[in-house]
Amino acid sequence: MGLDMCLMGERLIRRVDPKDALPPEWTTRLFGRWWDHLNLHEFIMGHFGDETKDECQRIGLDLPHLMEILEAVEKDKLPLIERPEKSSPKQKQRTIGIFKKAKEWLLTEPNAVQKSVYYQASRVDDAG
Repeated sequence: MGLDMCLMGERLIRRVDPKDALPPEWTTRLFGRWWDHLNLHEFIMGHFGDETKDECQRIGLDLPHLMEILEAVEKDKLPLIERPEKSSPKQKQRTIGIFKKAKEWLLTEPNAVQKSVYYQASRVDDAG
């Protein structure tokens, strides 16, 4: 079994013209994906998820959550679940870039009525 993990954003676009009969539009954005980054998964689930169950549910992340995750990754404060050799400097920089992208996105996009960022993982049979 493996763990497919992603960080996504959703936004509701409001129509500029109130006479526009079209309904508001939801759009989804993928900030990044990881495969089996267990240290990151454990941190997010332990700090922002339901500690009693891990059913690959969606975990909503607001700006302070993103900042806390960024700080943990930058300062090597993630729990050590997987072997240290699986966590490379390249993966660390990639993860920082993904969370910074999500943070900047939350701080911009003034035409969005509502925006949210969420983390979600799914268990995958990698014996395939």
